[in-house]
Amino acid sequence: MPDNMPDDEGSNEADVAEPTTLELLEQGRHVELFDRGLRCQNEGKYEEAARLLRCAADLGNTRAMIAFAQICRSGSKPRRDAAEALRMLRRAMENDDWNAKELFEDMYWRLEGVRHDLQNDGVNDGLANAALSGDPTAALEVGRLYASTSIRSVEGHSVDGIRARHWLSKASEAENDQATFELAKLHLDFCAGKSLNGGCLASGPSTAVSIFVQAAERGHVPSMIEAARLFRTKDAADNEAAAYYWLARAGVAYLEGNGIEQNESKAIWLYSSASSPLLSEGDLNATKISELIDIHRKFADAGETGAMLDLARIFGDGDGVEVDSAESDRWLEKHHSTSPRRSIH
Repeated sequence: MPDNMPDDEGSNEADVAEPTTLELLEQGRHVELFDRGLRCQNEGKYEEAARLLRCAADLGNTRAMIAFAQICRSGSKPRRDAAEALRMLRRAMENDDWNAKELFEDMYWRLEGVRHDLQNDGVNDGLANAALSGDPTAALEVGRLYASTSIRSVEGHSVDGIRARHWLSKASEAENDQATFELAKLHLDFCAGKSLNGGCLASGPSTAVSIFVQAAERGHVPSMIEAARLFRTKDAADNEAAAYYWLARAGVAYLEGNGIEQNESKAIWLYSSASSPLLSEGDLNATKISELIDIHRKFADAGETGAMLDLARIFGDGDGVEVDSAESDRWLEKHHSTSPRRSIH
């Protein structure tokens, strides 16, 4: 065989060497950096995995951001760094990644890295410490800070929105009525696109009305009014009986000054806004019907002729109560003998 014949068992072509990490980085090949990082992680080479994933993340690879955040969060080598995990997840959320949003929210609710997060956002130490210690007033203030700002949304869930909801919820859990009210408003603002550039929480008005009711049940009058407004919308419940109940409750609160400054004119306006439906046709239970009848009596005793007519009808028709003709006649007679100071209905 001639000396210049090719060797059948080999090749003149040099084997193609795998590019180095530096070459991948210089060429912006973030997908390959990400894949290499995952291989290292699966092989237990956590230091190298973290380095590669961080490089890919710095090149804008969202999956690398999330993987690197998970390494920082889990405590795997090289170290546990919850604050860095939150920071990286925030970057991934800016790329509209839903998984990053869920991980960020989970970390926040577990208070992982939150102290550093508050410091990075310029929340003063005193307020941050009080909020983290469970002070509802401080939690309300921190929630307000985040509710007043916004960044790019992730299907209605922004970083600031998640944090605002977290702190307002913490204060609400401590039965801070103002926090509960503002938490419900936050849900509405998301859906109105006021703070999240057109995004909308999946829960929307239906969740907002249930939150308003929580504060309303504790006597928070602004929540009663907002709940009534939402109960009249199809997006929330389209429940006229519930709207009537909460407007009447708000009206009597203003009439008597319960939990709010007494204001008779506003009481009358709210009561007149609560056009009386048939109590028996709504979904009001016996307790709420009894409360409504008491409210009618209070307005009737204050000289409201419309309330007298309502009571006459309720007892005359047996609307939600046993028929009581004598009681109906009594209120009808009182209506006829009373000068109509105001026109309620």
